[in-house]
Parts: sequence; structure tokens; C-alpha cells
Amino acid sequence: MKLPEFTLLQPADESDCLALLAEHGDDASILSGGQSLLPLMATRISSPEILIDIGRLDGLTVHHRSDDTMVVGARVRHQELLDDPFFAVLPILPKAARHIGHRAIRNRGTFGGSLAHADPAAELPAVAVLLDAAMELRSAARGCRTVAARDFFHGPFFTARESDELLAAVRLPRPAPHTRFGFYEFVPRTGDFATAGAAVSVIVDPADITVRDLRAVLFGVPGSPIDVGEHLAPFVGAAVDDELPARLAVAALSPAGSPTVGDGVDVARVCVRRAFEDAFVSLIDDDVARW
Repeated sequence: MKLPEFTLLQPADESDCLALLAEHGDDASILSGGQSLLPLMATRISSPEILIDIGRLDGLTVHHRSDDTMVVGARVRHQELLDDPFFAVLPILPKAARHIGHRAIRNRGTFGGSLAHADPAAELPAVAVLLDAAMELRSAARGCRTVAARDFFHGPFFTARESDELLAAVRLPRPAPHTRFGFYEFVPRTGDFATAGAAVSVIVDPADITVRDLRAVLFGVPGSPIDVGEHLAPFVGAAVDDELPARLAVAALSPAGSPTVGDGVDVARVCVRRAFEDAFVSLIDDDVARW
């Protein structure tokens, strides 16, 4: 299908962009990579009158890190998360990014665009919640505010971003020493939307190979990313063995029959198990040390 009629605006800098967002509000949508928005427009699911193209805002492509925080600009491409050695110190980013569509999509799609779009099947919102990320939102009227990832996602395609705000950057805390990450998603075919998936992290005491911390976030299920880490608390102190991932998967999805997951509970449980298996074989201590 052809796209509906719209007016394309191309701000030269961030202040110009914020002024346009303040002027047009709900009538406008931000165009970044276009890999999510344009298909919705082609099928008439979304029909904004105005598109504000942020492709000239080079400041949104910057990424850097301090002693305790990595800052990723909203226009960083998905493929950069895979190809740029800068991101190797936070391996969950390339682990998740390699599952996003096909390379042509990753070459255009952006980190901030995926988060702002908030598709339940998207990988990066779940990673943001897992990492306790913080979103930097900027507006002409209120300046900059920061929203925690777990408060940012309000439902499918719905976030805390106001219509006059630009998601400019994402702040990611440095992982604790001895952290390991795992990721797994189930898709009918490579490049398809995930039926279910899980992003997990574990901290293992290297002295006695026991668990010190566990986290898990589901995606591809109804609603926003679902943090199920609280159900894993009884396993802190457990010895790491071949049976632990399966036990964690059962615990993560057992409470009250996991009504928020719906009929996909069995697939989600497999994803959690496989993600923890991935974490326990992914030793990244050296990567954390290179931060």
C-alpha cells in the first residue's frame, strides 16, 4: 500500500526539532530510521499529518561512557550495536541486536526509535528494563527529564514520552563485576517478530560458583516488557549446575499461572531457560574489566 499524504519537516538541529514538536504536538510523529513507523503508515494503522525527520541531528548519534554509565544516542543504528567494539563491554546489546530483523533493517533502525515505538515484540525495550536504563527526554518547554525504563513503557506502542518531547539518549549503568548476560527469542522464521523472548542477567560468585543475583525480563508477550526477576529471589545462593536454568524458568513463570503471559507461557518458559543457559556459558568478566 502507498503511504498516506503527510508533510515532511527536516529540522537542522535539536532546538529546531524541539520547536517543531512544541508547535505540532499530537499531529506530528518523529521519523528516525522509519523501519517501524513507515509500515504502520502504509497499513493505515498510523496516519500522522506531519513527520519530523531527525536524520540531520548528528548529536543524537554520539555514544560515550564514564566510570559508571554508558550513554547511547537515540540515532545509533542497530547494526552499530553489533559492529562497534565500543558496545562489546555490555554484551547484552549485541546479543539482542543480532535478532532484530535482517541486516537491511538493522542498518536503518535506531536504538531510540525502537524504544520510543515500544512494540511488545521488540528486543531492546526488554534489554533497557533489564539494565535499569534511563531515558533522556527533551522538550522546548520543560528542558530535559529522565525516566527509568521500567516507568517508560506503559503498554503496546505507548510510553511516557509526551508529544512535545524527543527521546535524545539512553543511559545504561555499568554492570557489576562477574555479571553474565543471556538472551533468547523464539521466532517462526529468522527476521520475524518474536513470539516470545527473554533477556536475563546473573551474577555468579567466582569463589564457589554460586548465584549472587538474578534478573529476567520477558518480551513478545502481551503488554510491555515483563520483569519476572522478583520470582527468582529464592535461588540467590544456589549452586550453578546443569539443572538450574530449567528450575529458574519454572519459577519465573509459575506465580498465579502467569496470567500476564496468556497462552504463551510454555514458549516463554523455554525462552527463559535458554536465556539462562546462554548466560551461564557467557563469561564476560574480562569485558566488564575493560569498561
